[in-house]
Amino acid sequence: MDRRQYPIRVAKLGDPEDHAYVEALSAAERLRMVWTLTCQAWAFHGGSSDEPRLRRDVGRVVRGRG
Repeated sequence: MDRRQYPIRVAKLGDPEDHAYVEALSAAERLRMVWTLTCQAWAFHGGSSDEPRLRRDVGRVVRGRG
């Protein structure tokens, strides 16, 4: 992937223009921004590259009454 054409901007933490940009995004857009990083972090942690699934080993104990 040729990354030379990616737009680059230098910013400092706490720049006011960043806050306005992020606050204007919907929750879905914010999630979309970090989803690739989330998947990569999960794979790096030892998980598979697939999305984590619901746990199937959860159960409950029902005790008799009396």
